[in-house]
Amino acid sequence: MEAGSGALAPAKPVWFLLKSSEFRQDQTTFIHRPPVVKPDHMKAQAILSLLVLFSTGRICAQTCQNGSPATVVSVDLSGKKSWDALGDPQNDTFSVCGFPANANMVGLEWSGIDLSPVGVSWCSEVAFDIHSTLIFRPAVGERHNAPCNNNYTGGSPSYLQDNDLTFSAGADGCVNIEIYEIYNDYNNAKDADITAGTMTFTGCPSGLVLPIELVAFSAKAEDDHNIIEWRTASELNSAWHILERAVDGKEGWEEVGRLAGAGTTNDDQYYVLKDFELFPLVYYRLREIAFDGQEQISHVITLERPSEYFRLLNIAPNPADGLFKLQMELPEAGPVLIRVYDQTGRQVWKEERTLNPGLQHQALNLNSLNNGRYAIVLQKDHETIVETLIISKQKP
Repeated sequence: MEAGSGALAPAKPVWFLLKSSEFRQDQTTFIHRPPVVKPDHMKAQAILSLLVLFSTGRICAQTCQNGSPATVVSVDLSGKKSWDALGDPQNDTFSVCGFPANANMVGLEWSGIDLSPVGVSWCSEVAFDIHSTLIFRPAVGERHNAPCNNNYTGGSPSYLQDNDLTFSAGADGCVNIEIYEIYNDYNNAKDADITAGTMTFTGCPSGLVLPIELVAFSAKAEDDHNIIEWRTASELNSAWHILERAVDGKEGWEEVGRLAGAGTTNDDQYYVLKDFELFPLVYYRLREIAFDGQEQISHVITLERPSEYFRLLNIAPNPADGLFKLQMELPEAGPVLIRVYDQTGRQVWKEERTLNPGLQHQALNLNSLNNGRYAIVLQKDHETIVETLIISKQKP
């Protein structure tokens, strides 16, 4: 491990942007929302390949700069619906309350969000307008109708602060949210159901933030190691920066190394560690330890090491009732031909999809097929992968 310095640019999250910025509607998940609704033609725009951040769930209570505990409030999203364009009176609106007046919102986590679009509506079109400041899109990039990939999970108790997305709650201590459609397929009608999920907000008293202001956190793959860099704009009683690694992003976190914190400072601090244990896909987070033992957990970043081969990593669930999720790894972008055969060798399903390089998650809807054992064949260029699928539907 080693410490170092140098320019390090912050990586913006894919789910959010600020309201005041210009944006392309189907490229990013969180945005600072512009004051006007963009036209429908943006439905056809391409998707950018962006860094994805994942949540680890709550680890410990966060503490604000003055030593007081941060306020944490969760809201259940199940049963809510997405109707029409932003501002339509039919849209579901609700408030998340219990924060101090004009609280500084420093963290946001979302967990287990499941979307069920109606008819031709796309998964990517469901959006949350958060306090007229941010737009949150759980399924950004999924320009298709149901089934969605679902179980959308992300953020952290310091997510907004880490990504320069903080905003103030209202004088009543509430954060107001409206659910709407980026593209309105069915006017005056429901476009999607939200069947599960929670959102959790973390707020500090007005004018205060969490002790460690993390402004950049990134990882890069080298030949025989990974380089992990981060930068802070301020630290308060900071004793240690501990870098942790996990292979699934949810549990099994282990320490990679630690660097001494800067104590109390308002000057930029740069940190670098090397990780020599290599995995095709790895997750990193920072555990910040103060001199009084208080902890602050960062958001999570991922690092994929380029693969030389086309691989099918997982099919889940399997057996299933007809809805499968494929996890594939591609060395380069290109078309992937997916075919399904029954036990007699007859082709019963076929589709070609153009995918980006790296790790890809693809939903497969085979509800039209009967119970039984099938062969799935994936072909990219001259590489072919064959695996078994089992469809087992419960009787009504």
